[in-house]
Amino acid sequence: MGYTIDIDTGGTFTDGFFTQDDRFELVKVDTTPHDLTVCFMECIKEGVRAFGLKDVNDFLKDTDVVRFSTTMGTNALLQKTGTKLGLIVTKGFESNLYQENGGNPFDFIIEKGMVIGIGEEISLEGEVLTPIDEKEVREAVKKLLEKGARMIVVSLRRSTVNPVHEQKIRELIIREYPKHYLGSVPLLLGSQISIKSEPGLRTNTALVNAYLHQGMVRTLYKADEDLRLATYTKPLLIVHSTGGVARVAKTTAVHTYNSGPLAGLYGSLEMVRLYDRTNVITVDVGGTSADVGLIHQGNFETEYPSKVEGIPIDFPVVKLTVLGAAGGSIARIEPSSKRLVVGPDSAGAMPGPVCYGLGGSDPTTTDSYLALGYFDPDYFMGGQKSLDKSMALDAIETDIASPLGITVEEAAFEIKEFVKKRIGDEIGRMIKEKGLGPQDFSLFAFGGGGGCLCCDIADQVGISRIHVFNQGPVFCAFGSSTMDVLHIYEDAHKITLRSGSGQFLNDFDEYNQVIVDLQEKAFRDMRGEGFRPEDINFELELEIKGKTNAVPVTVENATLFFQNKKDVQTVCNQYTDRVSGNSEIGIELFRLKAVAITPHYQYKAFSEAGYDPSNALKTKRDVYWGKKFVETNVYDFKLLESGNIVKGPALIEAEDTTYVIPKGRRYVVDQYLNGIIEED
Repeated sequence: MGYTIDIDTGGTFTDGFFTQDDRFELVKVDTTPHDLTVCFMECIKEGVRAFGLKDVNDFLKDTDVVRFSTTMGTNALLQKTGTKLGLIVTKGFESNLYQENGGNPFDFIIEKGMVIGIGEEISLEGEVLTPIDEKEVREAVKKLLEKGARMIVVSLRRSTVNPVHEQKIRELIIREYPKHYLGSVPLLLGSQISIKSEPGLRTNTALVNAYLHQGMVRTLYKADEDLRLATYTKPLLIVHSTGGVARVAKTTAVHTYNSGPLAGLYGSLEMVRLYDRTNVITVDVGGTSADVGLIHQGNFETEYPSKVEGIPIDFPVVKLTVLGAAGGSIARIEPSSKRLVVGPDSAGAMPGPVCYGLGGSDPTTTDSYLALGYFDPDYFMGGQKSLDKSMALDAIETDIASPLGITVEEAAFEIKEFVKKRIGDEIGRMIKEKGLGPQDFSLFAFGGGGGCLCCDIADQVGISRIHVFNQGPVFCAFGSSTMDVLHIYEDAHKITLRSGSGQFLNDFDEYNQVIVDLQEKAFRDMRGEGFRPEDINFELELEIKGKTNAVPVTVENATLFFQNKKDVQTVCNQYTDRVSGNSEIGIELFRLKAVAITPHYQYKAFSEAGYDPSNALKTKRDVYWGKKFVETNVYDFKLLESGNIVKGPALIEAEDTTYVIPKGRRYVVDQYLNGIIEED
């Protein structure tokens, strides 16, 4: 097998997971916010060096797959740096953006005065009742452009029944506006983004997608081009929030939202299967945020309609809580309460924590870890970066310790405790919401800061078993390595499966033809990613609705095609097992998932080498455990072997993370060289 490359760009670091056969290498480089393609290519260069090679071009010639996830879309929404939009809707629906809980979460997405209604009407059956007025459309587009729109969204009522008016507007703009005038102001049709009939949700989704689109296009196409210039001949694959990857040309911007943290959840599912766990809390502590997920009965939960930064949208999103409590989170004393607060604002990659010496002046969680003795200033990121401990101590003294009237060490400990409690409280809430107890869960901790906090979090919540992983510092990049190419095709084709009199569908041609048409789209699209029809596996979901229930229920049809009445009855039974009281049942929407397998890393098991970890003992260091400094054993993560047991208090030091093991816990190295932390 050739090399595989998986890269995840976060707010502070860009992580890489590189493999060949049973060998893997982990890479971290600073994120370059001004141009994410710079850190993307730097990460690849570091991966090449990690394999002891020099020529990036030769490495890429022997690479089977490159997968890329990024928080760019998430950051654009958080920082409100997306594209200025103009919106054309059906007249009378100018204020019909779908909202919940009052307020207006759309203020930063679409400004007041940037929504224009035009006269047009399509019937419920798709018949044109009122045609569009071309002059009115031209005037609307001109007005939006003059007001500064850099992208125009068209979302007309009933366009999912018949998109003819949206398509005519697109044709009109292409015909009437010379390229030099329209320039880089593209057009997005709501019917291209969602085929659901709910107009508010469809418009929301189109707006969020358009808001993120141009930034994504610039970065992803440039990253793809950079790879081609470096002789990589296959398509760059982008991680989608749907749980798969696809080439840049088949990537919709809104589906990249939160794709990095989501990849971490998919990596966790891989570990759930490896360790036969059922209920798991996942904690990914990075530089900018801590992402907390919950896996219940072997899978995570999705929500629909879901929300992106408070805006309801028309696709399911995996439940994941993002907390501003991480390595770069800034600590300060709140002026009004005179109390310590950490986050949600972050020092990011630039200038970073004070100890980086790059101009940061506000103490962060990372500065507190250094003050507590968790980090060796000369071995941060394996020695790639030296930390200035005196600068960190001075910042904590000035901003935190002195105002609170405590020592620097006590202040650093309180910073760490605040972050621990913030994450622990959220985990406790999530577990309680499930009606379960902490004893029912294991904790999976990863990210560069996961090892520092995992034991504290588990002790606060009451979780006894913690799993940490070889790939933990770059776990989201590892998670993307578990993903396959996935395309999803939908058709809002209505077919009655069971009539009000109880008669089942007995003519299957119309139903089966919908599947055939969707499959043909998949064959065409995935040919561009190098897959033959026989390489593709299909999964079919049907959204089914009874006469009296308002919300469709999603069921799977394992047989794909209907061949006999029993196949129809099986699907109907799946529906009636969940919703009773409906004699008439019909399909509202077909959703075909096309999956093609990509290369994945396979875990290698090691023979046990005994309990004694003394061969990995690196040094001793004074560590502050809450009351005083204690001389503490420091072990080299790379030298620990299967079966070794490290008893706390201890530090286990890897190149890109540190595992803090307090008294009363022990770290057991398992057969895969992952760590299981248990109560001693």
